[in-house]
Amino acid sequence: MPTDPNSLNSLVSPGLLGFLMVAALGLALYLLVKSMRRQISKIEVPSEAELRQRDRDGATPIS
Repeated sequence: MPTDPNSLNSLVSPGLLGFLMVAALGLALYLLVKSMRRQISKIEVPSEAELRQRDRDGATPIS
């Protein structure tokens, strides 16, 4: 690391582009999680009582 105070301006930092990239990744992650939650909520899982009733009736499960 340079010790000369005049050369500190030449250091590289992420700046605005780095911030925008991290913000875009955060937004994409938020949208993906929101979509995943919507898709998971559409899944219908039968209760144990319904499964026992199917077994007793001899019905084949719908796949």
